Amino acid sequence: MKRVSLLPSIFILALLALLLTLGNWQLNRAEEKRDIESKIIAAQTDKPIHISSLEQSFDREFYKITLEGYFDDKKNIIYDNQTENGVAGYYVLTPFMISKTDAFLVNRGFVRWGADRNQLSVNPVASNYRVINGTLKRPKERMTLADNSSEVKFPYLVQSLNIEKLASSTDLNIGQMMVELDKDQPDGFIRNWQPFYGTVDKHIGYAIQWFAMAAVLILISFFIYIRRY
Repeated sequence: MKRVSLLPSIFILALLALLLTLGNWQLNRAEEKRDIESKIIAAQTDKPIHISSLEQSFDREFYKITLEGYFDDKKNIIYDNQTENGVAGYYVLTPFMISKTDAFLVNRGFVRWGADRNQLSVNPVASNYRVINGTLKRPKERMTLADNSSEVKFPYLVQSLNIEKLASSTDLNIGQMMVELDKDQPDGFIRNWQPFYGTVDKHIGYAIQWFAMAAVLILISFFIYIRRY
């Protein structure tokens, strides 16, 4: 009588359970993201939310907002290594004071580099009290070479946005969210902001991949069983 080992069957069943679990997990993630994204889309179509403190911006990325305060034009930050339609340049980030110590970094837009990188083209902005409109975005810190310079001169050229370091350099309490200044607002530069794109389709795509692998595993197991028995 031919002796049959159960180990391959146990392994296949365990692997199948893992693949199905991963597929269901991605579907659950897609449902969570769908709920979050529906709130974000609603926030973008509704009237802008008035933000009067840094704490109010937490967990509100991509929300349309209004701020009251004034620009601190003496502490402009130049966010280097940006491109616009294949042209190299930088973003101009200016602290917008909502109190004596608290500020949001406002991205006023893109400026192309001229022939001389030592010459920055940063138009001054008046420090009068005003209301501005924009969209909250979470800064993404990029990998850069170590900067051993301890002296900070404004305009301050940076390769990556480290909020804690910028707060220390500017002696300001800077919010964790950055504000992209709306196109219709004055005192800005080129502002071709990227719209919000959801990630629901990505999670659904991953789920389909896991379920497809599970289906292939079932077919392979079936053909092996037929050939053996």
